[in-house]
Amino acid sequence: MAEKYGKTIHIQESQRRWAIVIMPDEIKIDNYHRPAHIHMELDGIHIPTKYNDLETIG
Repeated sequence: MAEKYGKTIHIQESQRRWAIVIMPDEIKIDNYHRPAHIHMELDGIHIPTKYNDLETIG
């Protein structure tokens, strides 16, 4: 967990997958089930990202 720009950032990594959650906005960026994408709480919309690795996105 880290603090940046007044937000709490949670990073979770496993052997092949990762996820970043930005609170309190509840923005989730992960590469579970498909290439890296942003989860929006609007009807399950997944927005692809330009990069796929945690070091570049994080």
